[in-house]
Amino acid sequence: EDARDAYGRLTRCLMELGDYDTVISVVQKQLTRGDLTLFDQLEAHLRRGTAWVETRDFTRADTELRGLVEQNEAALRRWQPGVSPDRERPVEASDPIIGEAHFQRGRIYHALFSAIRLVLPKEQLTKDLIEKSDLFEQAQEAYLEAVRTGNREWGPAAGFMVGQLYEDFYYDVLAAEVPRGFSELELEVYFEELRKFIRPAMDKARRIYELNLAMAQRVGAQGTWVEDTASAIERIEDYLSHQTGWAQEYQLILAQQHPHSARFAEQVQFRADIR
Repeated sequence: EDARDAYGRLTRCLMELGDYDTVISVVQKQLTRGDLTLFDQLEAHLRRGTAWVETRDFTRADTELRGLVEQNEAALRRWQPGVSPDRERPVEASDPIIGEAHFQRGRIYHALFSAIRLVLPKEQLTKDLIEKSDLFEQAQEAYLEAVRTGNREWGPAAGFMVGQLYEDFYYDVLAAEVPRGFSELELEVYFEELRKFIRPAMDKARRIYELNLAMAQRVGAQGTWVEDTASAIERIEDYLSHQTGWAQEYQLILAQQHPHSARFAEQVQFRADIR
């Protein structure tokens, strides 16, 4: 029993250390044990799925995390209090394991979404925008599943990430490749009209942050995610009201650099098809 418990503690330590390759190999051994409870199994799948997210093996990560949720849902349907063996007891839908599984799936699609840059010619830009929008929807849905669990930790975290998705969308479209040959006046008009077009995304981000902060306060959530949400509301207000940083953004975009990659997006060097 101590050895079984030690596996869970070991993988947690390894996750904290960022040793994701070892997490994957340890979980592989752990899952061969015949004495694991359902909780042990769910926790192991979550750790391995998260490790695969961190190592950018998105196909395996998505399969693992979806499987975890489905395994618990099946157990909830079978569970009969007082009849079913205690080792088969499922976790509640609001359990942190379920909340984090949805959150990590949101990260997968969010990373793939962020990897797509909008470049000319028009045909390529249109194709990439469609793909980017599809990944946006999938990331948002996964995050919202985490919010719906009502978990006090992962709900506010996922709510914050939905707001960040909209911010990322705004900046990614703003950073689309600018057509060549514009005069200084034409560039001014171009950016002015583009900002009008994408302004609803930033307004949506602010509204989501406000709703997320209210939800977090209602359930008594505290910590970094709540603090980040409050800061994001102030940041957007300053950005829109005072045009803070706009001039610097223009210079970076014209130099074909994304103005907010380091702050908002996880940069990945490849795309993976996990749909």
